[in-house]
Amino acid sequence: NGALTSVAVVKPGQSVNDRDYVDGISGGTITSKAVDNMMSNSLSQYGQFITNTNN
Repeated sequence: NGALTSVAVVKPGQSVNDRDYVDGISGGTITSKAVDNMMSNSLSQYGQFITNTNN
């Protein structure tokens, strides 16, 4: 459908609520949050371009 999709990092035992997700690992919380912030900041500027390209 061309929509950007967020990916959640989920620790064992947490519910998923029908979102796209990856399994988290022990000791990876700070790294996971940093990667999430980096991806959001880096790719957010391309949102309009991706939307226009897919239409």
